[in-house]
Amino acid sequence: MRKLWLTLTFLQLTCVAFIFAQSPLNAGKSKAMLKKDMPTLADTLTHAFDKNVVLATFSMGVDDAYRNTSSLPTNFLKTTSTGLNPVFGQLELGVSKHFGIGATFGYDNFINHYSQLFNSSDSLVKFKRDVSDKISIQRWGLNVTYHVNQAFKIKQLDVYMGAGLLLNRIKHSNLPQGDSTITSVQHSVSPSIRVGARYYVQGRSSIFLDAGFNDQSSVSVGYCCRFIAKPKGKKKK
Repeated sequence: MRKLWLTLTFLQLTCVAFIFAQSPLNAGKSKAMLKKDMPTLADTLTHAFDKNVVLATFSMGVDDAYRNTSSLPTNFLKTTSTGLNPVFGQLELGVSKHFGIGATFGYDNFINHYSQLFNSSDSLVKFKRDVSDKISIQRWGLNVTYHVNQAFKIKQLDVYMGAGLLLNRIKHSNLPQGDSTITSVQHSVSPSIRVGARYYVQGRSSIFLDAGFNDQSSVSVGYCCRFIAKPKGKKKK
């Protein structure tokens, strides 16, 4: 049920952002009035990314690195894992034609199921019990992204690479430790390196795919909505 709820929430946020980007109205103004009052993205941008561009992204990991790489004591055997793949959000501001700074957030929630084997006091009989560990992971981070799209002649294409640091909060309900399990809350700092590309199917809307090194997901796909913080209008004489 939680997996379904998180999936629906992610899809709802994506749909709301997409509908807002496509809407011809803004604060009760008609599309004609908007066109007269301020330049459109097509008018103001010569490349997919530029200074003062704001990017709001929503994505989901194709895989779950933490779920697949966690180690276990020798007397525990992992059986199954259930839950949603990690979801991410990021808000980025272009500080120059090539560089952007951003704040990121990630959320992951899943359950690992284990079988624990242990011996009786006389070591003659072996017992097995099933253990479920509910894991919740929250990540906050800052990153710097370099956009190389101006090297390409495709206006809709935004190729980028970024690096940053993530602050992680990882909570376990039954973390295997030795011959038993414990409730654990861990905090850590980890690096993040991503390389990817966005393709704008409309002035504000793009789909993207990126890959990289971190403990979240090696590959993610998602939706990006683009705004301009300070439109480049013509100077008044």
